[in-house]
Amino acid sequence: MNSGKDTSQELAQSARPRDFNHDVRRVKSKLSRARLKLGPNHPGLCHILEELGILYLQMEEFGKAKSLYEQSLAIAEHAFGSDHLMVSYPLNYLGDLFILMDEYDKARDFLLRGLAIQEKTLGTNHYDLASTLNSLALVYLDSGEHAEAENCLLRFLAIAQSEPSYPQLSIGMSCVNLAVVKENQGRYKQASELYKRASKIFKSHADTDDPWIVESIEAIEADLKDCERSGSNKTRGEPKRCTPNIPCESI
Repeated sequence: MNSGKDTSQELAQSARPRDFNHDVRRVKSKLSRARLKLGPNHPGLCHILEELGILYLQMEEFGKAKSLYEQSLAIAEHAFGSDHLMVSYPLNYLGDLFILMDEYDKARDFLLRGLAIQEKTLGTNHYDLASTLNSLALVYLDSGEHAEAENCLLRFLAIAQSEPSYPQLSIGMSCVNLAVVKENQGRYKQASELYKRASKIFKSHADTDDPWIVESIEAIEADLKDCERSGSNKTRGEPKRCTPNIPCESI
């Protein structure tokens, strides 16, 4: 994990078969030891609480994840104040959580507050802003704010593409999400190019034998065909929704 919020990977990725029980036991044990050593409200607990919250999020145990993120937020605010960078991380985790729960208004509040703190502390082009921008784009798209969604995704891609270490599949899925925005606006040619770019990225990882990647390629290719068909007919189909992102292990 970097100094801040983990890179947000795609919701579909979390569906990969995995036994979380061992990881949950390991992180719970680490949290118990840290509480005994540091006390119940030490800021050193925040990272561990968030780590455990990510596991529960991937297990779709949203109530447990929410409780852990809220504990981290309360500790960080008490220790550092309401606009410290450490506060932005649980805020953004909570924003991602509420996206997955389809509570977009709540997600918006947490993500905007987290982004404001990050921009004030880190500047507007820092690596840690990428995930927040990507998540905020989903909120804007859900409410039909296409221009705002496009702006967030373009900012995300500018940051992510400037970092050689940024996970390529995350960039690929954001290309899909930006294609959705363009398609919903009737800009089919631009949407098609983005779908093609995303497909190329995913196909470059196809030798991993990961069923999620295979399914994603098929879905992207289907979306590309639908987009090209709509562009040829000059008829706009039903609005599409972007793919939610969640904090997940790096690819």
